[in-house]
Amino acid sequence: MIYQQETFIDCKHQSPLFSEIEIQELFKKKECSLVFKIYLPEHMGSLFTFEATLDLRELDRANRYFHLKDRSRFIICRAWIKIILATVLEVRLSEIQLDYDANKKPILKFNSDVFFNVSHSGDYAILGLSKIPIGVDIEQIKHDFPIKELIAQVFSQAEAKSILEAENQSLNFFKLWTRKEALVKASGKGIDENIKRIPCLDGSHTSTLESLLKIAKWQVFNFKITEDYVGAVALAVGEKCVSSQFYQCELPRCTS
Repeated sequence: MIYQQETFIDCKHQSPLFSEIEIQELFKKKECSLVFKIYLPEHMGSLFTFEATLDLRELDRANRYFHLKDRSRFIICRAWIKIILATVLEVRLSEIQLDYDANKKPILKFNSDVFFNVSHSGDYAILGLSKIPIGVDIEQIKHDFPIKELIAQVFSQAEAKSILEAENQSLNFFKLWTRKEALVKASGKGIDENIKRIPCLDGSHTSTLESLLKIAKWQVFNFKITEDYVGAVALAVGEKCVSSQFYQCELPRCTS
């Protein structure tokens, strides 16, 4: 069973700067996921601070990026992942070690009870954190995007009809696309030829995909952080519904 929430969560003006004690307490609850939004340009001037949180392997990966913007984005996102994980687990930054699973998805070493996922587009990045499998996706709404060329490749006939009949085709396209992407990431599988079989319309759905059947119930919802960006969160909730709290990342005081 997959549950798609019908309405947007509008976090454009409702995302407080996170409090360490608050997110530590929230993370202890299995029925709550945490979503952090990062406005990347705001952090570009603090790259040296963020670099101090990365290990040698992470710095080597950062230096392999050809474009400075991509390198900076990786450093900022990787640093925030480690800062937030250290905060909720109440450990030092130096104790946070990340690795990759078989699908090249970042995971936390030595702790299989913590799930996180990151996505970025344009000037924003999103980090989702939970005690259950979580996937996040964010996309910048591009009104000149060739929607009609891609619809048949990734959406079912009913989904394509919904997009083409929408008053705002671009918004609806990216709203539904982020749902699929978030669900794929939460399930731990990459995008493949089954992408059309992942339901994304409003309402409840059933799926026969093996990657989704291992969880009794998935919860998926959209959110906005500005009028030009839409995102989605997917959670492997089982038989429960999980609330989500949004936070804005402020410049950190890093400790090793």
